[in-house]
Amino acid sequence: MKHRHHHVRSHRRHHGHPRVFMVISGYYYELNPYWRLEIMTQLTVGHVDTLTYVIVDANGNPMIPQPALDSPAVWTDAPSAAGVETFAAAADGTSAVVTATAAGSDTVGLTVIVGGKTFTASDLITVSAAPQVASGVQIVDTVV
Repeated sequence: MKHRHHHVRSHRRHHGHPRVFMVISGYYYELNPYWRLEIMTQLTVGHVDTLTYVIVDANGNPMIPQPALDSPAVWTDAPSAAGVETFAAAADGTSAVVTATAAGSDTVGLTVIVGGKTFTASDLITVSAAPQVASGVQIVDTVV
């Protein structure tokens, strides 16, 4: 008996469809309309974390110009307890800023609609009061 390979339509690559990424501390996380992305971020009291997103092409490069969203991006915030952080989303939905103020946890959510497709993500933030210890260096690559 011969086995045949069947190409499943849902596995096709992007073929010109926009891809949406959430950017946290210089790292890009791809959003997909078929699954919810959950990211974990560790902060220390005093950190200021700026959250943004970018729409990229099939090669992972930011689209120039950025396609219009169907509606402004929506950011949500759900701290585990009052006082863990301060949260401010930009009025136009392009970014949000979290400032860690006390030990605890927080969940920041993002919903973006592009071309009729809804993309969602959440960032599970843990805030520690422990002092930081230098342990390495990172190169932050930003393509604009």
